[in-house]
Amino acid sequence: MSNEFKGASVDAAIEEGLKKLGIEREDAQIEVLHKGGLFKKAVVKIEKRKYEEIENPEESSGKKFIEDILNYMNLNCTVEQREKGEEISFFIKGEDANRIIGHRGETLDALQYLVTSKLLSEGKKYQRVVVDADFYRQKREKTLTNLARRLARKAASTGSEVELEPMTSFERRIIHTALQKNKLATTRSEGQGKDRHIVISPLEEMRLEYGPTSFSKTGPKKTQKFGYKRKRF
Repeated sequence: MSNEFKGASVDAAIEEGLKKLGIEREDAQIEVLHKGGLFKKAVVKIEKRKYEEIENPEESSGKKFIEDILNYMNLNCTVEQREKGEEISFFIKGEDANRIIGHRGETLDALQYLVTSKLLSEGKKYQRVVVDADFYRQKREKTLTNLARRLARKAASTGSEVELEPMTSFERRIIHTALQKNKLATTRSEGQGKDRHIVISPLEEMRLEYGPTSFSKTGPKKTQKFGYKRKRF
């Protein structure tokens, strides 16, 4: 099933499409046809994502492992398992789903690590194992993507590096991906263990100078001998 939807913005068009199709964002394959403009609406194409069926879902030890933990914690939740290629995902849903997330997803990350270890110990090799609850990872990805783009513009406008607070590997990957092809700034990781964090650096050839209502691009900017000034975000 495939449809095109319009809205005042890309996000508005997506929300309208998901509502009409009656599906969640994680179940949708979204293609932006037009980002919109001053006199034009954004247009997106949405179709329901197709997942490969699991041959023997009753034998999914990962799913049962999560269900046992949820039952032990007396949480009223259900677990949905999906496989696509070499990726296996477990979605925790229900009225208590948000209780398994933890501070900034730490409990969820720990559960994902345990499930991954269990599957590997059984000889089941997946390229990626994902455990999500109450759509936390989807919401977090959107928040961090917007943050990354905003800080990239900040780095370019000030000519200074922006140092983010320590994040999990999942969160750092989102930031790196969001700015992978960015024309204003680049990213790198620094620190060890729990202090591992991302630094967003302005590209030398781009710098934004804000005017009353717009910004302009200027030429190359000389870099300081000992690197850019840093601002911790």
